[in-house]
Amino acid sequence: MSVRLHLDPAAIAAAGSTLAGVAQRMAADVAELESTVAGPGNPWGDDESGSAFAVAYQAVLGHALGALGSYVQQMGDAALSLTLQARAVESADAEAAASLRSAPALPFGAAPAPLSAESAAPSAAPASLSAAPPDGFGAGT
Repeated sequence: MSVRLHLDPAAIAAAGSTLAGVAQRMAADVAELESTVAGPGNPWGDDESGSAFAVAYQAVLGHALGALGSYVQQMGDAALSLTLQARAVESADAEAAASLRSAPALPFGAAPAPLSAESAAPSAAPASLSAAPPDGFGAGT
């Protein structure tokens, strides 16, 4: 089966930029949430039940803020990956185009030189690919 993949570096870079904006907004929102809930306002009161609630709440809050921070980091990493991928595709395309432009032109009507029998013959598969799968691999299928 032949599958073609088309990557538009400009669209990938734009998606990376958009995702970076989302990550920045998420980071600002998490910081605002943290300052509101964990700030000096003490929203649960100063009485005994409020203090007991605060201890349990802050433990859960710490875990939740850590998870949110991790999501922000993952979004930032994904944004960076998209941007780097766009640059890599653009660079590879530019190198391939330069290589094609610098290749010697064949005279009009000339065909490329035929392959020799040795170079046209398929090579043997490496031993690791031609061996049977490891024990238990694919069992039960």
